[in-house]
Amino acid sequence: MSVDAIIAPTLFDSINDYSRAIVRDKALPDDPPLTFCDNFYLQFFQNRLGHEITGYGKQSKESAVRLRDEVTGKESQVVLLLITSFERYCEVRYDVFSETYGG
Repeated sequence: MSVDAIIAPTLFDSINDYSRAIVRDKALPDDPPLTFCDNFYLQFFQNRLGHEITGYGKQSKESAVRLRDEVTGKESQVVLLLITSFERYCEVRYDVFSETYGG
């Protein structure tokens, strides 16, 4: 019996490569941790919840809040925490890209 991964194992290779480059003080790979986070949430929502992410802004956050409300009581606490962490990720990502991080 084969089990399909919710998150592609190769996605973790990119974050491992990035970490190794930092530790060894080498040039950082072109694939930043932000790409890892974007793809992690994309795969998690699609493969675990059957919910498509179309962005990382206010509408996506609101969609995640509605989804969390729908699946509360049906999904595990871990899944609910990942949805909540996505909601926060949308806020932080917006702050960083709009250059409002830190006020």
